[in-house]
Formats: sequence, structure tokens, C-alpha cells
Amino acid sequence: MDKVNHFEIPAKNLKKNGKFYKKVFDWKIIEVPGMPEYQIIHTTPVDDKQMVKEKGAINGGMFLKEEGDDRPVMITATVESIDRTIKKVKENGGAVTQEKTPIMKMGFIAYIRDPEGNMMGLFEYAKNNDVESISDGF
Repeated sequence: MDKVNHFEIPAKNLKKNGKFYKKVFDWKIIEVPGMPEYQIIHTTPVDDKQMVKEKGAINGGMFLKEEGDDRPVMITATVESIDRTIKKVKENGGAVTQEKTPIMKMGFIAYIRDPEGNMMGLFEYAKNNDVESISDGF
């Protein structure tokens, strides 16, 4: 069974929205050097590999929402293989909106839509032999 491991919140003003979540929920908002269009959100403490310490807890991010961007708040599921999951998505009436893409040295992401048009993220952890071939950025 694949688990939800991440969420993303769209925002037209990252700083203002980040302050909102900090003040309301006491979440830690982290600006990413060289990526002014994305912030990391920690809702729970992480270890030295940036993985959550508390079982069942998830962290997320906030992305800059541009004019015409219809992406909603989104959840991301960890899957063993994005390639296999994308195949199942297509076989079952879904669509791929972003193909498998490396993300930092952590792994890969992709985005899909279900048959109703709802968008969802997929995340695959990098295997040991993948890590060196993944760039530091998106």
C-alpha cells in the first residue's frame, strides 16, 4: 500500500502565506536557496536526512501560484516505482501532467490526474545507485 508522504500548498505570495501558517499552526517555513518560487514546510521535526521523526507525520511545501495556475492543495504518495505507477494510472483512466523528474538528491517526482481531474503527486525515493546521478536542484 502506497502512503501519503507530502503535501503542497499554492500561494500567490509565499512570504505572506508562510507567515500565516507559521502563526496559525507554528509550522517551520524554510526558504530554499536559489528557489524563490518554493518553500519547505516542516509540520514535525526531521532527522539529518530531512525525514520525519514521528511515525505517520508528514511535511510539505508551498509553491508560487502564477496567473492561470489551477493546481489545488495537493497530496503526494510515496510509490516504489513511478514508472510502474504511471503505467497503472494510464491503464485506469488517469493522466500524467508531469513525467518523472529528479528532485534534489532525494529521488523523483511526477504528477498525475485521476479520472475526475484531481491532481496528485508521486514520489519515489532514490536508490543508492541513483543518488549520484540526481542533481542538487529540481
